[in-house]
Amino acid sequence: GFGGSEEDAAEGDFTDSVSAAACFLADRINAAAVVVIEEGFGEMARAVSKHRPPIPIIAISDCLKVCRQLSISRGVYPQLFEGDDMEENGLAEMSADRACELGVMADLLKPGDTAVVVFGNGITVEMIEDMDELDGFGEDDK
Repeated sequence: GFGGSEEDAAEGDFTDSVSAAACFLADRINAAAVVVIEEGFGEMARAVSKHRPPIPIIAISDCLKVCRQLSISRGVYPQLFEGDDMEENGLAEMSADRACELGVMADLLKPGDTAVVVFGNGITVEMIEDMDELDGFGEDDK
């Protein structure tokens, strides 16, 4: 490539391939959103945005700077994850259902929705459960 190493090119190909697959899958299953657990500098969320899916891209990052940078990408709704007791190792241990919970709390997903979740080196599909079944939701306000 032009000044880049083959390793950089392979990483770019991987990111492009995963993002294209996520958008294709989201279209095929009529997903309500693509959720990206962004452990890097926003590359995956930007790659998904490049494919211009007609649904929200929820990018979860633990870095405020990355969230700010992603806020100008088309269709990307960055969500700052500040950590909690559920994820001792931060985003690396975040589950797909927990990521979707954050989408529900941001009013970008609702019960009954299906989301395509992209994380690290994989893609999964998550069905959003009823609010009463989500951890921490549906508790009586007494």
